Amino acid sequence: MGKGTVSTGSKASRERLMSASLRKVDFPKKSKNAYHATVYVPSTTKRNGKEVQIGRAQHLKRAEETRAFLDKTFGGTTRVRAEGSWIDDKGIVRRDGIFKAETFATKKDYAANDKKLEKWLQKKRKAWNQDSLSYGFESPDRPGEELSFIKKEKKKKSV
Repeated sequence: MGKGTVSTGSKASRERLMSASLRKVDFPKKSKNAYHATVYVPSTTKRNGKEVQIGRAQHLKRAEETRAFLDKTFGGTTRVRAEGSWIDDKGIVRRDGIFKAETFATKKDYAANDKKLEKWLQKKRKAWNQDSLSYGFESPDRPGEELSFIKKEKKKKSV
């Protein structure tokens, strides 16, 4: 074999691998690691009632905080840079850079840490000065990501 070449076994083994990789990929319904959660890390904050972009360093810090929390809580993270958009109260389309921080967990691990994740999301929504924070979830019982929003808790009016 030439320098830098990696063997993947016999020709038959390589053909089986190739055949398997061409099959339809489906959510692992019976896998014990089938719980998938995504935190959308925003690059904006509210100042004086207006949505404004934060600096790149601050956005990276948010992404790193999210990665560290998910790594510690669920054992790993995949982080992807993306662009988000939404329509504001005036009907104007707004865009911002985001990070998607994704993690996988067993049913047992997710159930044990669900409330911890919810509290962390509420804390970050407040710290990052967001009206809401986007969060996605997928499981064998609920295939296809469901997007949720961690919103400000409304103050109860006293009568």
